[in-house]
Order: sequence, then structure tokens, then C-alpha cells
Amino acid sequence: MAGAALVAGTEGLLWLLQSSGSLPGLQVVYRGHAGIVWSVAWSPDGQFVASTSGDNTVQVWQAANGKRVSVYSTSSVHAAAWSPNGRLIAFTNGGAVQGVQGWNPFSSNSGSQFSYAVDPEGTWSVAWSPDGERIAVGGHSGVEILNVANGEVVFKHDWPYAEVTAVTWSPDGRYIAWGSSGYDLGLEFQSGSVEV
Repeated sequence: MAGAALVAGTEGLLWLLQSSGSLPGLQVVYRGHAGIVWSVAWSPDGQFVASTSGDNTVQVWQAANGKRVSVYSTSSVHAAAWSPNGRLIAFTNGGAVQGVQGWNPFSSNSGSQFSYAVDPEGTWSVAWSPDGERIAVGGHSGVEILNVANGEVVFKHDWPYAEVTAVTWSPDGRYIAWGSSGYDLGLEFQSGSVEV
């Protein structure tokens, strides 16, 4: 897609806006959800967009034309993030798992690739490390970092004051920034051994 592009979602709809100068123009409206859209995420190659919704689905669609590629149904979903290689989507699950799951939207196997329990009170945000080996998950009681390969919790920061609703990695993978519903913002430093 030429130019800068932005995806926004609300009330079951997603809009793809593309900049062709000073003002963005509407490119695609995707009407595949039956509930409020919680999150949207571009694939690393810019060809696909993943979305999560109050209809308890993660959906993937082609950015250029809005054609739905695949759908994953779950008991509850809030946020989604693509792996750096674009093969998996990690998403938070507030249902039976209360954690994070991974799914390959391009596989004929419709099941999850991994499923790890994280926070029994609920999970709200997720982000892949730049190297794709770890996932940061924000939940009701703080932030946890998991090894993708085995689900081992390698770091945990308890934050009992408010839900961690946003989490992201620095480009070099050394820091995690997070935000909470209590208007707090945190920054965690970690080394290769994930020490704070």
C-alpha cells in the first residue's frame, strides 16, 4: 500500500484510511465483527490486519481489499499482536484461559498454537518482544513476560493498583513500557536474563 495507512475500529467496523497528501482518504470499511472492536494490529509485512472484538473473535483480513482471511472464535478476547515474523498472532483471553494464546491465521489447523494461563483476574494487553522469543502480557494484577516456547514466566511485576491495559517493548527489547487504567505509566528495564 502506497503512502501512510491507519486502521481504526469501533462498533463492529474497521476503517482503513490512507494518506494521499494532507488529509487521509477512506480506503476500506470492514464489516466482519458483530461487536465492539477492541484492538487492531498490522502484520509486519503490511499486507494484513488482525482485529479483536466483543463478539469474541480474532479476525484477519487483507488490508488492500478488506477480504476476510480467517477467524478464531474464543470465549473472550481483548488485544492482539503479530509475531515479528508474521506467522502467529498472540491475543489476550479473558475467558477460561485468563491468559494469552497464540494462533496461526494461515494454517489449516484452526486450533491455538499455544495457550498459557497468566492472570486469574483477566488479561488486557499483549506485545511480542522484537526477537519473537517472549511475550509481555498486561493484566489485572500487573505485567508478566513469558517465553513463547514453553510459557515459563521469566519476569513478573505486580501492580495491584489498576489493570495494565497497554504494554509495548522498546525496539531493542531492553525495556517494557506499560500503562494502566489508574492513569499510571511504567517503564521496566531488563537485561538478557530478564532482571529488573
